[in-house]
Amino acid sequence: MAIEYVLRTALERHIISTRRHFTDVIRDIRAEIEARETTGGQVDRLTLARCGEVGPDRAPALAPGVSRLVRLVLDRPSTTAELARTLPDVGLYCPVSILVQQITDGGTRLSYDSVAGAIAVHRDEAATAVAQSFDTEILELLRRVADRD
Repeated sequence: MAIEYVLRTALERHIISTRRHFTDVIRDIRAEIEARETTGGQVDRLTLARCGEVGPDRAPALAPGVSRLVRLVLDRPSTTAELARTLPDVGLYCPVSILVQQITDGGTRLSYDSVAGAIAVHRDEAATAVAQSFDTEILELLRRVADRD
């Protein structure tokens, strides 16, 4: 007999708005990820891997005020493995998504749901520390890209 229960998790969505053009933001995020993948010719603990990308041709009808969107799926396998050792449910939260939206007024909006927020319900201090470090790296990348001139 199967048992089902509902676990309510917190959602910490970070939204960063910039006047930078959508294509410049996407290009810079991709460049940052690739630079991390190829630095020194080896993969290290800080490497982010682009697992996938969903563009507007695969997206549902766009909301009013949004003219284009891309969902970038990123992971750091070493972080996912470290989290899974103490918290198997992490597979629901990693890899992570970054939603990049072109706003009709010309700006760009970046949205990211934190892993630490999603796993907070489990009250696992070790996993939360790892998730917070990962979130910090993702958010620093997004802020850096959003702040470029």
